[in-house]
Amino acid sequence: MKHEYSRRLLPLIIAAALGGVVALSLANAEPTIRGKTVADWIVQLDDLDPHKKVCAADALGVCGSPCSVALPSLRAQYRDPKLPLFASTAFADSILRISDQPETEVITFLTDLLDQEMQKPYGRLPPVGAIRALGTAGSRAKSTVQLLRAICPLAGSYTLEAGRALAKIDGSEC
Repeated sequence: MKHEYSRRLLPLIIAAALGGVVALSLANAEPTIRGKTVADWIVQLDDLDPHKKVCAADALGVCGSPCSVALPSLRAQYRDPKLPLFASTAFADSILRISDQPETEVITFLTDLLDQEMQKPYGRLPPVGAIRALGTAGSRAKSTVQLLRAICPLAGSYTLEAGRALAKIDGSEC
């Protein structure tokens, strides 16, 4: 009876030990996001297709601070004039999600994008991605509250996104 109990218990002990080894090796492994490693996503940032670039930037942003190794690549590209606006704002948003630094240069870039659009006498269409990215920055974007309040009277998603951003920045709303 004692040996039968040991035979049943031994596989459980081995599985537990192996599980600990697997967990230990996984803890030291490079993070994977959506089935790709951080290195794979960084390579994809250099793809010619802006949609693939945005997909990579978003995946890295979702990863957050464990993907901080991607920050130099993201910073090198977000201001590229050949990059479509939607991609630039996605890169900026990812920088803000990954970094715990003030990122004043990124916030200034986003603010300038929005300010240029709001200076138009009519036909204002501020990039929603820039509004979202400022919300991602949270309290780091306190200097943008007045600009976001100017966006609030615009219709539809602009009001919604400006309200969300304000809530994240200082707890206020449109």
